[in-house]
Amino acid sequence: MVRNRASALAIPVAVATLAAVSGLTGCSPAAPGTGALLPSVVSTARQLTFAPGDDFAPSWTPDGRSIVFVSDQQGGWNLWLLDLGAATPRALTFGQFQYTNPFVMPDGRSVAVASDRGSATRAWTDLWILSLDGSQERRLISETPNIKEFAPVVSPDGRWLAYLDLPMNRPPQYRVVIMQLPAGPPRVLTEDSVVFSPIRFSPDGRWLIYSASTLGSSDVWTIGVNGAGARALTMRSSNEVAGDYSPDGTTIAFISNESGSDEVWMMDPQGRQSRQLTRDGATASLPAFSPDSASIAYTSTKSGNQDIWLIRSGLAPHP
Repeated sequence: MVRNRASALAIPVAVATLAAVSGLTGCSPAAPGTGALLPSVVSTARQLTFAPGDDFAPSWTPDGRSIVFVSDQQGGWNLWLLDLGAATPRALTFGQFQYTNPFVMPDGRSVAVASDRGSATRAWTDLWILSLDGSQERRLISETPNIKEFAPVVSPDGRWLAYLDLPMNRPPQYRVVIMQLPAGPPRVLTEDSVVFSPIRFSPDGRWLIYSASTLGSSDVWTIGVNGAGARALTMRSSNEVAGDYSPDGTTIAFISNESGSDEVWMMDPQGRQSRQLTRDGATASLPAFSPDSASIAYTSTKSGNQDIWLIRSGLAPHP
């Protein structure tokens, strides 16, 4: 199932074992996820990382020149920075700590990340802020000793932090949580069959996308930042996992196994006009739009292990 594969690609195995907008004008009135599929975008993917280990979970810097990602090429799950104009990436963190699900902050100077660096227990993650120049690291969120935090994302205006947490003092169930920065109280938006996957703010900051198995299979859902309006954007028999909003607000990238393997797909913010972007039969995950919406960086096993790949989205770049 996509759920298991996506979890394994997004977090360390030790953690995975615990788991489990406005619409576009002119859209068809069909139910979300059931409209006619559009022709596939014709585009060729380009491999960006070539380490013998696993490279995954890309996050763009706001200037579109670099990508932060996770790699195990030095033994631990460390953060690396790839300048698209350079020949090789460089390490941002070192050692045997596990860093997962990085998200470059809107200011472009730091990255929010889940890490066990401050925990005495392996893979017990809190949320941290790391400066991209290596000058500062500080804990951002540590709710209680009984809760793990994952997958941080910050709203485009920098006011809100959303993330997944996993309470361990009751039957484990991922929850979507939001808080106002710098230190507002955490507020649970939903915990209804939430699946471990990326969560992302819409460009206007009013909505979040996430994944849930409420309908029996994994689907992409949306919910307002006030906790209202939760609804499924995909309702197919296949499994879909949330990915990213395009910065221009017209498109959501996601992962689907409708074609038989986990591929990158796109749809409009209402869950309609779906079209398949990759068609290589490999396992794709964690798509992330470039700041100009024109490209998508994603993780793929096309090379035999996990690497970062780049593909054109078919959307026009910002002028």
